[in-house]
Amino acid sequence: MDTTSWMFHILSSNPKCLHWQYHPAAERVRIRLQHEAKERELVRVEQRAREEERLRLWAEEEARREPERRARRECEQRLAQERQQKRETVLRLSRQQQDEEEQRLMVERKQRNDAIWERMENKRKEAIERRRLDEGAIQRAVDQLVTGLQTTHSVTDLVEEGSKVCKYCFLESETLTLHGYCYREQCVGARERARRFGKYFPD
Repeated sequence: MDTTSWMFHILSSNPKCLHWQYHPAAERVRIRLQHEAKERELVRVEQRAREEERLRLWAEEEARREPERRARRECEQRLAQERQQKRETVLRLSRQQQDEEEQRLMVERKQRNDAIWERMENKRKEAIERRRLDEGAIQRAVDQLVTGLQTTHSVTDLVEEGSKVCKYCFLESETLTLHGYCYREQCVGARERARRFGKYFPD
């Protein structure tokens, strides 16, 4: 083994074999650095311990507050469910009131329509009855006219001589048409109705 190898062997097996070669000032610096390194390590250990303690306290506080948070969440959920139920109840009542209002309007509309149809039916029946009565009156008037024309030649002679008796209603009148009919409204209307049924009455 050569000298160099022997020296490395000694240094590797006993690294402090040359500590006597350090200068006293360098030795103080080395000691100070070692002391500062130990202090930094202690500070790191203390910081780590404080951090672990803080995390432990935080975990304990979270565990302590968890029931409160759970109770608060349950309370909020219960309140939300109650609000939802109230909204559904209000909506259901609103729909029910709307349905009732629509039903009431439908009933009123049906009643109005029924009343209208009833009035129209009554008017139709009244019109039919009036028409039937008018037709009967017209027919009686026509029959009276025919009978009068056939049996009262004297009345006709009076009219032809300038008498003031109507040839249709046989009532006296101050003025007559050229054909011997009066201007009374009832007589004119009766002649118009008779004319619609095919009877000829010259104006």
